[in-house]
Amino acid sequence: VVALCGLGAFVALACTSSATPDMRTTWTGTGQSVSLASPLSLSSISNLWSRYVDFCKGLSKIIVETGRFVLVLMFVLAATQLRISGFTGIAKHFSFPAPAFMGVMGFLFTAVGSVLVLLGPILACPITSITGAKMLIVFLVIATYHGHYKPMLTSEGDKQRTHQQSMMKNISIIGAFVMMIRSEE
Repeated sequence: VVALCGLGAFVALACTSSATPDMRTTWTGTGQSVSLASPLSLSSISNLWSRYVDFCKGLSKIIVETGRFVLVLMFVLAATQLRISGFTGIAKHFSFPAPAFMGVMGFLFTAVGSVLVLLGPILACPITSITGAKMLIVFLVIATYHGHYKPMLTSEGDKQRTHQQSMMKNISIIGAFVMMIRSEE
């Protein structure tokens, strides 16, 4: 983003600073007119900088909203593919108390949490995104503890390494949600 914005500023500067023919033209011996470039005024530099900042703000918003979508995409896919029955099966596998209830809650927290995260900017209501992010954090904490941390403690070799990597990925995703919550406040 920074490189793209920097390139945009360079191009904009080059375009606005090109000389245009005016009353200050000189003639060369070949009959060609040569325009003398006038230096940029402080107001034109300020105007250029303002347009550059506005462009980067717009680009930044697009990138942030794309990142928001990518962040919740795996939860949307999990909710649509597993549905309540899949989450209930996972709850039974891990011997959760009341697996049917836990399956419904797992489904609701992933589906509703994802929708709320995506609706926040559309509705211009930060509390919507914050609520969705918190729902997904709760889901991730439970899933990480039961699905990766506990099995990691009883595994060895490659299985232990796989659980450790999955646990660290989930913790990273939790960190992304915490950053999103902070930026929404």
